[in-house]
Amino acid sequence: MSSLNDPHRVITGPIGESLPQVLEELTPSRVFVVVDDNTAEHCLPVLRKALDGAPDCGINSSTTIVTLSAGELHKTVDATKAVWDALIEARADRHALLVNLGGGVVTDLGGFAAGCYKRGIRFVHLPTTVLGQVDAAIGGKTGVDFGGVKNSVGLFRMPEAVLADPIFLRTLSEREVRSGMAEMYKHALISDPEHWAELKATGGDLLAQPNAGSLIARSQRIKLDIVAEDPHEQGIREALNLGHSVGHALESVLLTTTNPALHGEAVAAGCICEAYISEELSGLSAAEVADIEATLTQVYGTLQLHADQIASVLGLVANDKKNRGGTTRMSLLNRIGEARLGVGVSPAAIERALLRYGVL
Repeated sequence: MSSLNDPHRVITGPIGESLPQVLEELTPSRVFVVVDDNTAEHCLPVLRKALDGAPDCGINSSTTIVTLSAGELHKTVDATKAVWDALIEARADRHALLVNLGGGVVTDLGGFAAGCYKRGIRFVHLPTTVLGQVDAAIGGKTGVDFGGVKNSVGLFRMPEAVLADPIFLRTLSEREVRSGMAEMYKHALISDPEHWAELKATGGDLLAQPNAGSLIARSQRIKLDIVAEDPHEQGIREALNLGHSVGHALESVLLTTTNPALHGEAVAAGCICEAYISEELSGLSAAEVADIEATLTQVYGTLQLHADQIASVLGLVANDKKNRGGTTRMSLLNRIGEARLGVGVSPAAIERALLRYGVL
């Protein structure tokens, strides 16, 4: 999967083969594994079983496991402190290695914890979700939510490797698989019309496809190529934010309601809203807007957004880290497969998009 020009290694395949190989190369002084409640129950046993044939790889019954509470609500500085506490208590040195076994919350937080501890120790991601395997674990973005704003505190820090084993995806619910696919749809929208057509044909049922592995690999390749060209988001990497300005705000607003949205569901809604804005500001055709709207609505439905929540959404978008000089900036679409970066967007345009999307 990986090439010499990639920002880091991505190995897709059996974890029982890839992880021992990577650990042998890295020769860490100690190995620590970060999980959440869900991956501790469902994925850690899969990992232990896969490593039965490699008892000397550095992960065994005496390995320190740091278990976090699952969910975006717990992607906080306080949760990161629990990782640091475990490292300090074990007297972990700068040659220790953090292995992050989980979805985007675990890899974001674990990478941030590793990047700060003793000014940076090495880490390896073992993403267990579709979102993690195609997007969140790739590219070196780490961080936590702070002050009610997603990923407002974080670092660019590349992992030593991302080891993606499709076996972990079998532990997910259908809803979680669909959620992760939103990032695949986004990758296609910004750079690959043929991939968009492939994904449309799945109807959102990734694991039922005989070519699921190649679809995942194609999405990974899009992300890796963009990150290799622009590792610190000074240019083309901003295209990867399509759907996220509005999507992150929707996710945050709905997070504490009785109808919270998964990350991918919010990103899908954000892609629809930002397609509306693209039609208004970037010339995206009405036919392509209708294609995006119909495709994503068929898979994800429509989020339940109330009119009195619009102001909160607008406030969070205004505080998005991609903004500059007090102006809201978004990555929009000129057409499917071609992004336009750094477009200034007014609150009124965002509100029009939200109302068009639908409010209760």
